Amino acid sequence: RFYRDLLIENNPDHPPLHAEGWYSANQSIHRAEGPSVLEDAFEAWEGMRHSDIPFEATPDSTACGFCEWKAWCPTWWTARRDGILPPGNIFRDEVVNVIRFDSDSGATLFERAPPLGDHGDVGRSENKFGAILRDQALSQMRQLVDSGYQGPVFLGSAKADG
Repeated sequence: RFYRDLLIENNPDHPPLHAEGWYSANQSIHRAEGPSVLEDAFEAWEGMRHSDIPFEATPDSTACGFCEWKAWCPTWWTARRDGILPPGNIFRDEVVNVIRFDSDSGATLFERAPPLGDHGDVGRSENKFGAILRDQALSQMRQLVDSGYQGPVFLGSAKADG
C-alpha cells in the first residue's frame, strides 16, 4: 500500500488505481486494499533519524551482533556478564583496561573490566590476556596512550583466534 499511497500523494489528480503484490514463490497475487499507510510510514521514518538516545535494550545475539551502541550499553555488558549473551567466537567485543602497551611492537596486556552493578560502572579483574595490535588498531592505541587516557577501553570486533 505504501507505493500506491505515495503515487496518489504525489499525483492527486491521477485516475483511480489499484496496486498488487505478486509473489513468485507460490504464484499468488495480493491486492493492496485499505486506508493510506503514509502517516505511519513517515512516523517510522522520523523514528529512524540519528539520535543520541539509544533504542530500548533487548539483548540477544541477533540484536546485539551489529549494534553500534555496545560501547555505551550497560545492558549489553551485564548480559555478557550474566551469561545471557555468548562471548563470541572469532570476533569478540570486550571492555578492558590497558595494563601494558609497547608502542613499537604493538604487544598489549589487557585486563577484562567487568561491569559493577547494572549501570555501567567499570570493575577490575584478575582476568588478563595479551594481544598484538597492528594497522589501525595499533595507530588508535598509540593515540589513546599518548593522550594520557587511562580509563576503560571498548574493543569492538577484535579478532580473538590468533
